[in-house]
Formats: sequence, structure tokens, C-alpha cells
Amino acid sequence: MKLNTLHTKISLIFVVMVILLTALFATYYYISESKDMISRHQRYVQSSFLFHRYIRFNLEIDDQQIITHFKNNGLEIIEDENLERNLYIALKEMPTQLDRRFKVVHFEDSFYVYIEDIGFGFWLKDIVSTPIHWYLIGWYGVALGFLIALYLWLFKSLKPLKTLQKEILKVSNGDLSVSLKRKGDDEIAQVANEFDNALRQIELLIQSRQLFLRTIMHELKTPIAKGRLISAMLDDEQKKEQYGSIFERLELLIEEFAKIEQMLSSNYHLKLHTYNIQDILDLAIEQLFLDEEEEIERIEIKQIEAFKINTDFNLLALALKNLLDNALKYSYDKKVLVRIEKDSISFINSGDTLKADIVEYFKPFHRYISSSSGGMGLGLYIIKNSLEKLSLKLEYRYENSKHNFQIHS
Repeated sequence: MKLNTLHTKISLIFVVMVILLTALFATYYYISESKDMISRHQRYVQSSFLFHRYIRFNLEIDDQQIITHFKNNGLEIIEDENLERNLYIALKEMPTQLDRRFKVVHFEDSFYVYIEDIGFGFWLKDIVSTPIHWYLIGWYGVALGFLIALYLWLFKSLKPLKTLQKEILKVSNGDLSVSLKRKGDDEIAQVANEFDNALRQIELLIQSRQLFLRTIMHELKTPIAKGRLISAMLDDEQKKEQYGSIFERLELLIEEFAKIEQMLSSNYHLKLHTYNIQDILDLAIEQLFLDEEEEIERIEIKQIEAFKINTDFNLLALALKNLLDNALKYSYDKKVLVRIEKDSISFINSGDTLKADIVEYFKPFHRYISSSSGGMGLGLYIIKNSLEKLSLKLEYRYENSKHNFQIHS
């Protein structure tokens, strides 16, 4: 149970209130019981005092008057010898009582009083029943029932908040189709309705962005297709190959752009399988469109041990391709070292220290690079998001004038 949740806090408050309520009624019940005990003791004192007064002053009084007096005080004389014997035994087992005028014994759910004088003594039974304060128990039940009803009512009022939390969680996972509309004028309904309005605006913006991007990509594909068709009609084989490579590069960029758009809008569905990282790296290098000689000269691969990984082939290839592209673009010597180990792959290149914390480079459009470098500052942002979607970690360190980006699970 989480102690910082609203439900837990309300439950703790009600537990404290129930404890305080119980303590209050228990105290009042104890006071009422004490009053009954004092009243009972006063009756015993009065009866004992009157009896001793008649005995000491030799007042003329008949047995019937004594019996009537005792009955008026709620007492009756015991004539059962067996009961008297049991009471004497119980009296001996009891601790010494301070009041010597009479002795009180609680036996078989009844109170008995033993009054004695010189050479004479007898037992009286208290025939006044010990009152049970039902009115207190009743009021306690009413108060407790009210607290429980209030507790349930509050929990019922907060139930939509739990539902709202689950629906917001769906939204955070990319499901914008949920409706958060609520009926009512309470604060929870107002928050839900305002959040739903904001969600509909976000959904509209996303749809507009997707429509805009898809329109642009569609319009770009048409001239690219025409360009490839025209280049295929060229007689010069070298130019034909160059133009074909350029148009192929443009098509690949459009596909990457579409993949990035899907990933950022949470519409990309992973296709997970186990691959050798070398195969994914080969595709990433191929997407750089380097000449064979340029590839051999600028990219050095050191495989210490095979690294097999359960991942999405194309998405990880996109991340590796961007890491390679960044390393080649910003290194002193335009070279990169790729180091493959059992559970990691590292991209190492020489270069100046970063002008800001690495966290800033993971944000979109945050460029702490020279104006001559070009680009939009999205490279590391795309890499970071791709790896997070694949549940992979990206660690960075700068040692001996070298940047080191390491990917591991």
C-alpha cells in the first residue's frame, strides 16, 4: 500500500477518526459505569448504617421493617444456606476490603453484601440489575455508521479519479482515441473535461502534422521517380550510376523520415527478433552511401566478441546510422572506430569537448555546434528516442580528446 496516495491518506484519517470516536464513547461509558458503581456503593452504605444504628441503640424495630427497608434499597435477605456457604468461600478468597461496615462479593453475575455486627451477620443480594447503557451503544453505532457512510461516499466520489488516471496512462502510451468527458460539475469532472479538450486539440495537431508530412513525402516521390526514369535513359554509364545512387539516397531519406515520424507519434510497432549486431551495423553503413574505399578508410570495426541482441532490425539500424553519421561529421580526422563486445557496441571518434551537457544534445533543435556543420540538431534526439523505444541504454563519456557513445541493454 502506497502511503502517498489520496485513497491511503483518506483511509488513515478515517481510521484515526474511528479510534477517537471509540475512545470518546468508551470513556463516557466508563464514566457512566463508575456512576452506577458509586450509586450502588451508597445504597450498601445506607443499608449498613441503618442496620448498625438500630443494633447499637437498641431501637425497637421488627423484622418486617428491616426487610422493607432493604427492599427499598434494592436488597433482599438470603436464606439459602448452600448459597451462603459459597459466598463465605468466595469472601475468603477475595482481598481485604477497606470498608469494614460491609463486604461485597461478585458471584455468578450478581452482587452480594455481607453485613455483620458483634456475634451476628447475614447476606443480602442486590436485586437491582446492573444497567447496560444501550443508549450509549446506540449512539456509538449511529456515529460509526455515519463515519462509514461518509467514508464510502468519499471513495465513490474519488472513483472517477482512478478511472481518469487509467485513461491518462493510455494517452501517455500513445492511445489518443480515449474519451475523458465526464458529466457533473465537480472538480474531477471539470479537470477531465478540460483535459479531454486539450487531448482533442493535440489529436488534431498530430493529424495535421501527419497529413502535412505525408503530403510532402508523396510530392517528393513523384520528381524522384521521374528523375530515376530520366537517369536510366542516359547513355553515360558513370553518370547513370551516380544519378541512380543519388535518387536511391533520396528515397532512403524519405523512408527514414516516415519511420521517424511514426516513432515520434508512437505509431511504430516493433518487430523484435534476435540478430547479430554486425548485420545491423552493415545495413547502417550501407545507408551512409560511402564509396568502398571511403568506407574502408573512414570506418574501422573491432569485434572483440559477437554481440547478439533481441531488437527491431530497421529501427536499431537507423540509430546506428545516425551515430556513424555524427561521428564522421564531427571528428577531427573524419574517422570513427566501432568497437563490438559481448553485450555492447561503442562508437569512438576524436573531437572537441561538447559546449553543453550531453543531455542538451538529446533535445530536438538544440544545436551547440558550429554554424558550418549544417543539419537541424535532431541526430542525437532521434538516436535517444529510438534506443529508448528498444529499451536500450546509451552512455556517453569523453576521454583523451575522444567521444565515446556506447549502446548496451
